[in-house]
Amino acid sequence: MKRRIAILAVLALTIPCSATVFTVDDDGPADFQSIQAAIDASWHGDTVVVKQGTYTEPISFGGRQITVRSDNPDDSATVQNTVITADSDAGVVFDFSETKESVLTGFTITGAGIVCIGASPTLRNNVIRDCAGVGIKGQDDAKPTIFGNQILANAMEGIHSCDGLIQGNTISGNLAGVAFCDGSILDNTIFHNADAGGLYSCSGEIAGNVITDNYAPAEGGGLFECAGPIHNNVITGNRAGTQGGGLYACTKAIYNNTIVGNRAGEAGGAISQCPGAVYNNIIAFNEAPDGAGLHGGAANTYNAFYSNAGGNFGGGAASGPGDMAIDPKFA
Repeated sequence: MKRRIAILAVLALTIPCSATVFTVDDDGPADFQSIQAAIDASWHGDTVVVKQGTYTEPISFGGRQITVRSDNPDDSATVQNTVITADSDAGVVFDFSETKESVLTGFTITGAGIVCIGASPTLRNNVIRDCAGVGIKGQDDAKPTIFGNQILANAMEGIHSCDGLIQGNTISGNLAGVAFCDGSILDNTIFHNADAGGLYSCSGEIAGNVITDNYAPAEGGGLFECAGPIHNNVITGNRAGTQGGGLYACTKAIYNNTIVGNRAGEAGGAISQCPGAVYNNIIAFNEAPDGAGLHGGAANTYNAFYSNAGGNFGGGAASGPGDMAIDPKFA
């Protein structure tokens, strides 16, 4: 009999139960009025569907591999009207080694942002705005997948220390756009971030982004000390108080970018102090008193330089093999 009970116990743990959908409504008929209460009642594979309303509570997934979503995560009006707000240090917490199967989608999160501690959840189609600190913060090797979110007007960085994929987001109006992130940063629009620029000390691949109108009071208005390959981006209209309006001290290959209309107060309107391979870029209409196109030695080849106010080269930079002064003929 004891052996039979033990076998049944093991089967109960190994045979998956059918997933449950829990509903949450703060002012109407539903399974729960609190998001956290619904999460606490759930288990792996379940879904928590949250009706429109404002939920004044911090929430924690507690290690559960579940989806917490609004009624329609793909509808902007629904996302705008399904709000999580909290006065605590974090509005949403992942700190039990959550994986990509832990999904948060379709919410506006404000007041306090998202914190991932040693966790790698999926954050998709959310608006994270007007938070007192960082929009999405990682700690202890956190690798969240951050896809299709709007990360806006947060008091500190939009995304900080998150080493998972960052793709297809709009990141604007923060202290800095993306900082200390080592995963791939792909196909984002990163603009109007002030005081620490667009991307700060990021080490993964940076590709397919529009990085525009960011500002840093010293170096690197667009990108500062990024150590991954930088390619196929539009880098335009960024400003730096001293050097590197577009890029400063980026160490890996910089290629196939359009680097146009950036400004620096002292040197390197487009690129400054980037010693790696710089090739196949359009570098035009940038401004700086010295080396408005390229400032500082680099392995530069086959770039198109045009109408950089302050000269195409400075600080030891010189025209390399295949470099040309030619009108890019923008439409």
